[in-house]
Amino acid sequence: MKTIKTSFKFLTLLFVLASLTVACDGEDGMDGVDGLDGTQGPAGADGLDGIDGVDGAQGPAGMDGADGQDGNANVFASPWIAADFPDAYEFSQASFTIEDETITQEVVNTYTILTYFSFGDSFEQVFSVPFTEPLFRSFDMQMSVSVGEIILTELGNPDTVATIAPIDGFARYILIEPSNTGGSAREADVVSVMQQQGVDINDYYQVMDYLGLHY
Repeated sequence: MKTIKTSFKFLTLLFVLASLTVACDGEDGMDGVDGLDGTQGPAGADGLDGIDGVDGAQGPAGMDGADGQDGNANVFASPWIAADFPDAYEFSQASFTIEDETITQEVVNTYTILTYFSFGDSFEQVFSVPFTEPLFRSFDMQMSVSVGEIILTELGNPDTVATIAPIDGFARYILIEPSNTGGSAREADVVSVMQQQGVDINDYYQVMDYLGLHY
């Protein structure tokens, strides 16, 4: 009988403990605030450089470019000069002289000399001397060169000189130094080389472009 009571008390005690355990288990509380981040640690050491790759095969050579034009260190071009002819023809001609001390005997003998003339300062139409006045054909423009000067002459047409006065304009000349001596043969050579390059020496703008000069 004592043993049964003792067992009953023991079972009762277990039941009470179990009830307390269940009663103590409440709902989970809210998460706490995250703490501050810790200080960043030092950077790790750089890794070793990788091995260079093998060079690729050399590509094929490109085509040669076209030869450039020769420089113009041996070319002198005057500025445009106002050509003021006399107001009337004398013996069917009127002349204007351009003085230039750089025109030496050597220049006269060996240089190629190109002269151009424009009737207006817009230079839209430029003529290579010699030429015939195109509107009325009232005169021919001629040129002569001597030491220190270039002379432009308007040779009047006898049919019109009595009614048409000389016409003023602007002149410009180009001196091309030879690479070797040869007189008039050198001039023919310079002109032929330009013509072989497709340059019309009577076309002022083509000549300027070929020589690399400003208009």
